Amino acid sequence: MTIRFNKVLFAAIAVPAVSIMSGCASTDTSKDSSVAVVSSPAVAAPTGITSVNFDNLTAGTQIDMADASWSVEKVNGSTLVAEVSANMAKSGSNSLYLLDDSTADKPYALLKFANGAATAGSISFDAYIPSTNPKTVYVNVGTGKNNSQRYFELRLNATDGVVQYENGSEDVKVADFTTDAWHTYNATWADGKFSISIDGQPSASATNVSVASTGLSASNIPTTITFYAGDKSSAGTEAYIDNIESTLFK
Repeated sequence: MTIRFNKVLFAAIAVPAVSIMSGCASTDTSKDSSVAVVSSPAVAAPTGITSVNFDNLTAGTQIDMADASWSVEKVNGSTLVAEVSANMAKSGSNSLYLLDDSTADKPYALLKFANGAATAGSISFDAYIPSTNPKTVYVNVGTGKNNSQRYFELRLNATDGVVQYENGSEDVKVADFTTDAWHTYNATWADGKFSISIDGQPSASATNVSVASTGLSASNIPTTITFYAGDKSSAGTEAYIDNIESTLFK
């Protein structure tokens, strides 16, 4: 099954992003800051992987209106945005754009697995995080957006230039990363543990991490991946997401 849309998991070093899909980024002078990105050589996709790459959708369409596989929370289409964008892409022409330009809330975009809960799985995605972000971009795997629904969560922190995983009051560093550039993140999980790599490099601090040790719940057998940006105390946090790939979307 190919998932289609309209408008609108990681390593200890940061290296140039290499994605399963390749392409050119476009540039734009609008609010969602764009920087030209050099294409990476194409690499054949593993058999059975479904790629969600947004390229057959109309830019400017809110993601849940573009495809019923997605849902959104707190999105208002102006200051809280989750939509297909042609301003930046890792491959092809489009990506998912998130914008928190509000001090009232933050936007969430959720994509469910095709066959429900997965006790084991793997998901990769490409993400572009602007250096101007005042706050963090988050990716969680679980059953929904709330803290009580998360199995594990990643934090893409542009201010400090680090990727972390959620670990209560002291989040654990997975790797440094370069802002204003695309990176490929991969997350795998099984038996109540998860591992992260970035750009194909596994992270020593994020390999076979017990979900229970992070303060999140191993009982939240994943059904959903959620992307969200920012917080309620500042405005201007953005992210572009592309090439979300997994067998779980078939």
